[in-house]
Amino acid sequence: MKKFIISFLSLFLLATLIHAQPIITETKLLYPSGTSIVKNIESGNSTYAYGSYNIGKELSGAIQKIYRTYFSVDLSTIPTNATIQEVKVNYSTDYKSYTFKLTNISSLGSGLGANWAAIGSGSTLHSGIGYGGGTIISTPVKNQMQSALSSRSMMIGGVGENETANDSYAYLSINLEVRYTRPAASLNFIAQNYMDGGNSGNIGVGINTSTITSRTSPFSFSIYEDQTMYFEAYDNQQYNNYNWIFNDSEAPLGKSEWQKNYYNNISSIGSSNSTSRPALTSENGATFQAVLRKITNVTFQNNFVGVGNGGVITVNGTQYNSPTSQFQVIEQNAINVSANTYYYNNYIESLLTEKK
Repeated sequence: MKKFIISFLSLFLLATLIHAQPIITETKLLYPSGTSIVKNIESGNSTYAYGSYNIGKELSGAIQKIYRTYFSVDLSTIPTNATIQEVKVNYSTDYKSYTFKLTNISSLGSGLGANWAAIGSGSTLHSGIGYGGGTIISTPVKNQMQSALSSRSMMIGGVGENETANDSYAYLSINLEVRYTRPAASLNFIAQNYMDGGNSGNIGVGINTSTITSRTSPFSFSIYEDQTMYFEAYDNQQYNNYNWIFNDSEAPLGKSEWQKNYYNNISSIGSSNSTSRPALTSENGATFQAVLRKITNVTFQNNFVGVGNGGVITVNGTQYNSPTSQFQVIEQNAINVSANTYYYNNYIESLLTEKK
């Protein structure tokens, strides 16, 4: 009894592992688009416009120009059910002896002035970042991105921390290297035989296991992405009064193959009677089919005009008595037949006829 329980638990655990939903790890590189806004200060009056630099201050004659930038991050390529594991912020700016900070912008205002202010008043993600170039492994950006996944976007502000220094203006660019995990998607496929347009018999399928199970063709099944599908074609399938086989070694011509039919776009994926393939989201909905070849029974006989048949015929180099010889030929393959001269009632006869 204990052995039975242990065996049952082992099978249960094996089945659980085979059908358990995998976790997929992916990495995406995001390139936010930056919008620079400049605050122009002249004679105590301030105006706002789109800027030519990203951060810092520039003195242009009697006009003080203070630049700030917000970066729009498109999150549409990251699934909403993803769990962000790590975000690397790669930044590059002019090499000067100043620092800048990155801020989280929850929302923009109704004009350039309000947007310029929102960049500076956003909560700080990182501060004291030296001008130049480098990489920050950012927990604050990771957490903010996780919260923003459902809205499919987020905004990061860039602000110079030395906005009183006249030469602190600089270009700034950032990109985000995002590593995340997500549940694997469930995909749907069909496995079937292909018999000159027909579809019958049995097909072997293993769903994330190399143990093949015979299924009625066509067989529809689901499997998680990145799991493995195993297929096997069987000989001696009966359909439309013919016997069908997977011709991989039986005859030199008309070899069988496995094909992928993806919305009527057909491609070959292997010539062995068994094959395996990863489940790919780019192939979701595809049909995998074993192209079988039919076996034709052919009878050859001599025909003696006016008197009947008999004698000998030669098939593939071997002589047989006519008309009792029947041969099997796999479609698209040839068979060599010749008629022999035969004496019958003092006449010479050599006419060969074929019956299928």
